[in-house]
Amino acid sequence: MKRIKTYKLFTGIELAGLLCFVVFSCSSMAQRLSVSGQRILKPDNDSIVFKGFNWGIWDSPQATDALSACAMGANLIRIPFRWYFSHRAFDIRDTTALGNISSAGLTQLDQYVNWCSQNNIWIDLFGGSDLGAGDSSYNFWTNMALRQQFVVAWKFLAARYKNTPYFAGYEILSEPHPRATEPESQVRGFYQQLIDSVRTVDSLTPFIIGPNYHYKIAYLDSIYLPIPNIIYTVDFFEPSFYCQQTTPPQYSYPGVYTISSVVTNFNKHYLDSVLQPVVNFRNLHNVPVFVDQYGVHSYCPGYLQYTSDAMSVFKNNNTGFCFWTYREPSPTDSLQQGLYWQDSSGVYHVKQALYDTLITGFGQAGQCSVVLPVKLLNSTSNIKISVYPNPSTSSFTITFPEDMSSGPNHIVVDNLLGQQVFNEDIVGVQTTTLDLGGLKPSVYILTIYGINKTLTQKLVKTN
Repeated sequence: MKRIKTYKLFTGIELAGLLCFVVFSCSSMAQRLSVSGQRILKPDNDSIVFKGFNWGIWDSPQATDALSACAMGANLIRIPFRWYFSHRAFDIRDTTALGNISSAGLTQLDQYVNWCSQNNIWIDLFGGSDLGAGDSSYNFWTNMALRQQFVVAWKFLAARYKNTPYFAGYEILSEPHPRATEPESQVRGFYQQLIDSVRTVDSLTPFIIGPNYHYKIAYLDSIYLPIPNIIYTVDFFEPSFYCQQTTPPQYSYPGVYTISSVVTNFNKHYLDSVLQPVVNFRNLHNVPVFVDQYGVHSYCPGYLQYTSDAMSVFKNNNTGFCFWTYREPSPTDSLQQGLYWQDSSGVYHVKQALYDTLITGFGQAGQCSVVLPVKLLNSTSNIKISVYPNPSTSSFTITFPEDMSSGPNHIVVDNLLGQQVFNEDIVGVQTTTLDLGGLKPSVYILTIYGINKTLTQKLVKTN
């Protein structure tokens, strides 16, 4: 009897799923977060409360950013894929390509995902489509053909990443905003359709959805869906006249403002009151909610105190949060949004005061997938070394504790493989500067050998 060979013709979505094994070397049963009432559970069933960053500007993340964020205490990175987007240079929509996503855009997205996954940072992949969300009259609410293209893109990505470790959720569409002539109820129906479609490809990964009108807290209840494994989210740019002005606002924080003869004390209590509808929604429906974006321009008077108080309010209400944004790449100045700002030469600089505020608010450092040298784990002193700035693109200023200022002190910098990349002897000074500009971006281990003690510290070198 003659045997006939048969061949399976894979669809684009199935092929994307197969490619996952090549691109990410992932297992067939990737672990995922899950939802249990108001709690988000890790694979070991311990609760997780999100605290992290937005990589909101496409093309801005760098290879060390995930590790640096984890070292600060972050456990989540919110990564966009810009599809049908007004900034054409960032738009990865390509209806002639597999999954309706350009090959170059997919390669870049794979890289961002890999940086996070390899460093044990959970990933919130969000669909960023300002035109589809409502900016254009040709949008997801008015054109079903366009919507179907977006469904195909999401199914393609879900098949590609469903076995990739550390995927926290698929955030279907960031900040939907149908026009006034289009029913608000369409948002809920849109979410339901996308979730039903993507779950045919990936039934385990949670979905993340937010309210109409650019994730406004006031509309949160209108998009409640009584289906499992859903995480809800909102923006927190409150009040907008302070957080989202393109020029420095006339109000400072904390302070008092008056609108329509109503006097409001603009302080931590105010921020807590703004968040309470989120807490009420969570309690009413027994579901998890987190703040996907919060932050202010650095030119806002009192922005550091606002940032600190907002994080405190979120933590006191057991509500996760993500800071907007990690890097601001437009050649501008240090007064815009972002933890890092880029000068006219293309060089990034950390805002050290903001960095210190955020790292204090995040609290305990994340569980990064970096195996630290034994000497860092076994430091003979709990005294912290003062290092400024850290992260840095080149130079680090080191201040020794007073009892080590006379020296002699032997300074050693190792890479994460334990290889020495710098050493120097210092005598009779309390402050010195290390120039590591010639080293590649990474995390390094600073060790200071004194007469009676050894101190260690992580150094984060960026581009």
